[in-house]
Amino acid sequence: MNGPRTRNALLALCLSAALTACGTQWFPYRLQADPAALAQVREIGRTVRQEQAELSYDGTTQVEDIVVLDLGTATFEQALRLAHDRVRRSVEGRCGRRGAAV
Repeated sequence: MNGPRTRNALLALCLSAALTACGTQWFPYRLQADPAALAQVREIGRTVRQEQAELSYDGTTQVEDIVVLDLGTATFEQALRLAHDRVRRSVEGRCGRRGAAV
């Protein structure tokens, strides 16, 4: 009963247990922003840099997109105001006046 089939079955069982113990998920869940939404964000200014980071927890991988934009303003407060106004106009243009709550 110690033939190759028994050893292969035992190896498969041990490998499965080892992978499960290491937290490997067979079908992980992935959270990621829609590429169209990222394109809309990039429209509000000149993209200086874009990076991506992946965070994994509880069988979920969350993809973080970090976008650095230059809005051509002198201060952070001005850039924040300008970005807010541009996002609001973009939402109003796509969704109508209800989007004004941004």
